[in-house]
Amino acid sequence: MPEKTFILADTTCDLDVKDLAAFPVDYIPFHIHIDGNDQLESDGVTASDVFNALDTAKVHTSPPTVEELLTKYQSIAEKGYNNLLVLQISSGMS
Repeated sequence: MPEKTFILADTTCDLDVKDLAAFPVDYIPFHIHIDGNDQLESDGVTASDVFNALDTAKVHTSPPTVEELLTKYQSIAEKGYNNLLVLQISSGMS
């Protein structure tokens, strides 16, 4: 089986997709919690939404769940990729 590599990054990564055009790349979103309301970054939560909420609400983020990651990994494997490079923020920086 030929080697096929896929790059998966969380949305905190600042990847220049132009530089990675030769590779398949996808992102997995972080969770944004505003006053207990959990939304994914990919669901339309903007930086402005977060900044505006900082003064009046409890705001924090959390990484993708283990289940979300496993689902994504399985989807990538089903597409025939046998190598996966995962780029995620460390818990010390989150």
